[in-house]
Amino acid sequence: MNFNVYEPRAETINMVAGNQTSISGPGAQVVLIEDARRELDHVRQQLYQLGLHPRTLAAAEQEVDSMGEELASSRPNKPALTGRLRRLNALLQGAGALAATGQTLMASLDSLAHWLGMLL
Repeated sequence: MNFNVYEPRAETINMVAGNQTSISGPGAQVVLIEDARRELDHVRQQLYQLGLHPRTLAAAEQEVDSMGEELASSRPNKPALTGRLRRLNALLQGAGALAATGQTLMASLDSLAHWLGMLL
């Protein structure tokens, strides 16, 4: 099967297994599934630098690991990923980690949220 796109007008185009979703709006960006996986790996690395309480770190690791498993599948379940990203965000906010990390971790979380698109 072949198709051509001439003069795409969307500010964001998310492609997953051949499905295309076009989203327009301020701050829109293109995030491919490979980028989402890379950003999740970056989030995982950043977790160990936050000085989290061991229970909080374990819960955050569990969310990140589950997101990694989902992103490794051929058809990631975006609603499940959205829930996990929300729980991870709540854990990090509750621990005060997001205020302390600056832009590094926030940029990765933002890229993952953009990849999830309109589900958030």
